Amino acid sequence: LEKYLYQRPINRLLESFKDIEFDMAAGTIGDGLKKLAPLFEPVLQQIIQRNQTERHLHACADNHVQISRKVCEALGWYKPDGGLKDMSCRVALLRMERGRSGLLYRLDS
Repeated sequence: LEKYLYQRPINRLLESFKDIEFDMAAGTIGDGLKKLAPLFEPVLQQIIQRNQTERHLHACADNHVQISRKVCEALGWYKPDGGLKDMSCRVALLRMERGRSGLLYRLDS
């Protein structure tokens, strides 16, 4: 599970296994992780259900600008000319949103 905990690629993990003379194919690890996925499905469903009932902004096209501006203001993310780095923020948010893990934006006032 180091792959997810530390964002460690499988090939690096396999290299560290060689230090202890343990040889394993990358497919073995991948298949094992796929078998574990169904065990986490109830957790995923609970997260989705909670997200749908929580008070937060959903990341849709209409409010990406609003979200990015609030994030920039909260983080003090400004360009040298004093403007918000909202376009850079939108790109970062879009990359996270398109990721398989999903993303929750919670902007408390």
